[in-house]
Amino acid sequence: MRIIYLAHPLGAPTPEGVEANKARARRWIRWIYDHFKDVAVIADWLITVDVLDDFNPEHRAHGMKMNKAIIPRCSEFWMVGGRVSNGMRDESITSIEAQLRIFDLTWLGEEPPVDVPEQVRALVA
Repeated sequence: MRIIYLAHPLGAPTPEGVEANKARARRWIRWIYDHFKDVAVIADWLITVDVLDDFNPEHRAHGMKMNKAIIPRCSEFWMVGGRVSNGMRDESITSIEAQLRIFDLTWLGEEPPVDVPEQVRALVA
């Protein structure tokens, strides 16, 4: 089984925006589980954002440090969610340094598609 680190935009100007981003990220995780049976998704930031205050710079930095410690232990790095945030960019640098397979699927949009486009299936195979 492939272990993927899932990167998705999380930060937002308001707590409500962060909650909306978390809900979208959960839909992406469900989409991956529904369509890719050979992967295990790591998205630790969904848990840590509930424990650490994303609006506190020290907490955010600590969360990013934890993410960067986890990324090299994965086999792949997938980016979803319609855009690459600053945090995702930093995480992608860590994944490059760790020589992971990287898939930028942000072009699929903010929400996961109903089905898997054939070019995605061929890309991540």
